[in-house]
Amino acid sequence: MNFPRRDHNLVMLPGMRALAIGGQKTSDYSQPVMQPEVFDLNFLGGSWALLDAPLDLSFHPRMYHSVALIIPSGQI
Repeated sequence: MNFPRRDHNLVMLPGMRALAIGGQKTSDYSQPVMQPEVFDLNFLGGSWALLDAPLDLSFHPRMYHSVALIIPSGQI
């Protein structure tokens, strides 16, 4: 990962990919991680790539007691 994370959400995506959303860098909840990352097993044995954060993720930290999932329409 590009950022150390704890209490984040991982969503399994089609095509052997996983999306990491939210979390924090420290144990005292003072440094939320706002930028999502995707892990792709198809690229050189696995690599993490940073994604642009949608507006709702940019302003609201997603840490402990949050949830993320993929719904049938493909949205997360």
